[in-house]
Amino acid sequence: MIVDDFERHARDVGLPVDHLSVGGQTYVHLKNIHVAAGTHTGAVCDIAILRTPEVPWAPQAAVHVRPHLVPMGEQCSHPSPLGPDSSAVTSE
Repeated sequence: MIVDDFERHARDVGLPVDHLSVGGQTYVHLKNIHVAAGTHTGAVCDIAILRTPEVPWAPQAAVHVRPHLVPMGEQCSHPSPLGPDSSAVTSE
């Protein structure tokens, strides 16, 4: 799989996909994702995954969620280059 395949699949299942540019890096951006299960059921957030050209594509373990669903420093969370809101990024 390459990152284009992932993006195509996400669109095929109805997810809104675009790209974000932050600090010279591009992220796959999934907007307004409704959390369907777990401790955050009902939350709505944006998800970003670093877009890399590797073949096969292996996304980084770091999934960026905005707004943050847990306080920073808890449950292995770290501040994201995307920030806690949309002010630090631009959509492509």
